[in-house]
Amino acid sequence: NNLVAADFTQNPQLPYLKFDGIFAGDLIEHLSCIDSFLDFIKQKLDSSGIAILTTPNCYGRHGRLSRKRGTVIDNLEHTCWISPFQMNELCRRKGLTLAEIIYFREGRKRILANQAIPGLRSLEFRTRDLWADEYTYILTQVPQLPSAA
Repeated sequence: NNLVAADFTQNPQLPYLKFDGIFAGDLIEHLSCIDSFLDFIKQKLDSSGIAILTTPNCYGRHGRLSRKRGTVIDNLEHTCWISPFQMNELCRRKGLTLAEIIYFREGRKRILANQAIPGLRSLEFRTRDLWADEYTYILTQVPQLPSAA
């Protein structure tokens, strides 16, 4: 039951550790290179562990309202927006699985599950599903098939 607070860019002493869980709340949209962070997750996440990443949605209610008013509300420290489609592709490229997408809409929690299908190429969303203000992504390692002996 150990908890480690770490900066993946500054902690080279972590090579020997594997984690049951990795949490990054509203972090990925601030990174210069998301690839490096996903490499860290791939390397450090135990085979049965999960990574929980949260990120705002630029297509959400606040973004839509500001665009209607002809204004842009944004955090100047953001480097990117990661939609479910982009997260799915980034995970595929890194050998991770986007196991679930959790978001809240109209006060209700909704879960979109990928069924942990390695190599999934697309996600189906209703347009209104893209209006959530924030997404929570649950990442796992791609399940390894037993090797034939």
